[in-house]
Formats: sequence, structure tokens, C-alpha cells
Amino acid sequence: MDTGRQVRNWMTSPALTVGEAALVGDVCAEMERRDLHHMLVTRDGRPCGVVCSCDLSRVPSEAPVSRFMASPLVVVLDGADVDQAAVLLKEACVGCLPVVSESRVIGIITRGDLRRAGALPPLVPSHCEACGGSHHLRVTECDVVLCVHCREEGMADRDFSSEAELGDGD
Repeated sequence: MDTGRQVRNWMTSPALTVGEAALVGDVCAEMERRDLHHMLVTRDGRPCGVVCSCDLSRVPSEAPVSRFMASPLVVVLDGADVDQAAVLLKEACVGCLPVVSESRVIGIITRGDLRRAGALPPLVPSHCEACGGSHHLRVTECDVVLCVHCREEGMADRDFSSEAELGDGD
């Protein structure tokens, strides 16, 4: 195996964590400050879940993040090939994987990291046709690309044919 294609070479390390009792509003502020989309949640110092900024943006800010975390964690070994990580990520329908070595979480690898490694195809189009966002994109029944938030707000009924900007970003 090409060691340059191992997960450890593409992950972000260390993975930032937050305790399960942390409030959604505080976690969202920290994620925005650090320009993060995912953060691991810990219980007694051990990872127990993961939260995504997109999911947290629509929940009560005074609630603990543990109510909205994805759990149990799906993890990948640091020595795994990025292609294996991409398959695991797709099969688990998650946006990131905590990276483990010797039973410890040492980093996190995201969909964007796997795209940069060439293990996932570029996301085309790369932006929501309503708000320009680039996360949690879905294709509607009418082949309009919207983020989950715009889709929930009923933007799928709007005509975007003359407004769409296509690209190959994250």
C-alpha cells in the first residue's frame, strides 16, 4: 500500500473535543470561531459521539450537545487507506470519521479531506443553489441542489435555472 494514501496523512490532528454537557450555543460559537464543521463529543474523557455545525444550527442553544450528537461513533484506523475510509464514510452515511491508533482517537478525517486525497469525487455542484452553502447538500426531485436547511424551508419550489453557479469545491 502507498503509505502516502494512509488516513494519518490526510486527517486533522488533534481532533477537537467538547464535553457532552456543553451547551449547543457555546459549541456552535467555538466551531464558528475555529471554522470547523465537526467536533467530537466526550464522556469522562472518552469520545462518545460527534456533532456537526449544520445539525446544531437549528436546535435550542441552551440544550446539551449530547442530545444531538451522532452516536455510536464509526471510526477508522490511522493506517487505513483513504479509499477504505471513503467506503466506510459512505456506507455509514456520516460526514467525518474519528481516526484511532492503539485504541485512542488521534484525529478526524472529513469528506473534504477524502476529496483532497482523491478518494472521493469532487462535489459538483459545490454550493446550495439558494444560499450558496457548501455543506449537507442534497439533490431534490427536480435536480436542484439545496442544503438541508434551504430544502426544509421550502426552497425546492423556487426556479433556480438561471441562478445556479456550479463548481468543484468542498
